[in-house]
Amino acid sequence: MPLLSICIPVYNGEKYIGNCLEPLVKMDDVEIICVDDGSKDNSLVILTEYKNKYDNIIVMSQTNQGQSSARTRALEVVSGKYVAFVDVDDWLETRAITFLKEIDSRYCPDFVQFGVVSEYDGWNSRKKLLYPESKLLNEKESKELYAYVCGLIDDKDIGHDYFGLVSCKFYKTDVIKNIRFVSNIVGEDTLFASEAGTKITSTYFLSEYLYHYTSSEGSYSHSIMKDIIPKSERMLVSMKKVMEIDDSSEELIRKAFYNRCFYMFEWCLRAMGFYMIKEPSYQHAVLSEILSKPIYRELFNNLDIIYTDEHKINLINFVKSRCSI
Repeated sequence: MPLLSICIPVYNGEKYIGNCLEPLVKMDDVEIICVDDGSKDNSLVILTEYKNKYDNIIVMSQTNQGQSSARTRALEVVSGKYVAFVDVDDWLETRAITFLKEIDSRYCPDFVQFGVVSEYDGWNSRKKLLYPESKLLNEKESKELYAYVCGLIDDKDIGHDYFGLVSCKFYKTDVIKNIRFVSNIVGEDTLFASEAGTKITSTYFLSEYLYHYTSSEGSYSHSIMKDIIPKSERMLVSMKKVMEIDDSSEELIRKAFYNRCFYMFEWCLRAMGFYMIKEPSYQHAVLSEILSKPIYRELFNNLDIIYTDEHKINLINFVKSRCSI
């Protein structure tokens, strides 16, 4: 049994496959599972060439069903002790396996969180770490990390945009083997990570930047804006159920959830061109469509618990001035 299984969904990734796979084939004690999701370019041909060259690469193909389906199919065949998810236009540093070996031998945790470098058009940015040093987290710290995974933003100035990704984490396979990615939503990473968090009993925080995140034309990250309002609603409703959110839930977890709701609310606004099209009638129509969904009306009934800054306060006041909430 390999120590690590790496799952890679591939869609029209011919320009990125080499950059993604080269650091991984230099690792030992890993299996690499690539699922071609009906690519229209030469992705499957290139993947097959890698499979013929390296005996630890598994290649599967399917008709185009989306990233969630491709990841789930890979999960069904993993044999490693741990699982990692890598997108084809991103890359995971080779040294990641060295860290995992050491962490596993000393602590054998259910979950390892590490840092992300965002790369766009020649520049990069290191996402701020939650803790400055690597360590096995205690119960309080684990709960704090889980809150960030679900959506907490506070005055520590640490965004939840990378904590919610599944691709900067190692999961113990036995912990997540019965979890599946949900299709036809936005925020599938966060939903999966929030459900996984309910099953994790030990967490190691690794203060190393190992995952390099990019966004490229034609990738999955550029195909999420269609029907974003109902898709975001489905994700949040599912997440609320997974997290068991109600009035009796712990405040930190409720805060995390409703911060995620606000994040998705703004995501819908951006996707619908709310900030670009200043026509009042159009803005009112967009707000009305979003707020027709019960989960977003619920958000505005729980604004007292979310973290707010000047931008959020101004947006909330604007929405209240335009809509009856």
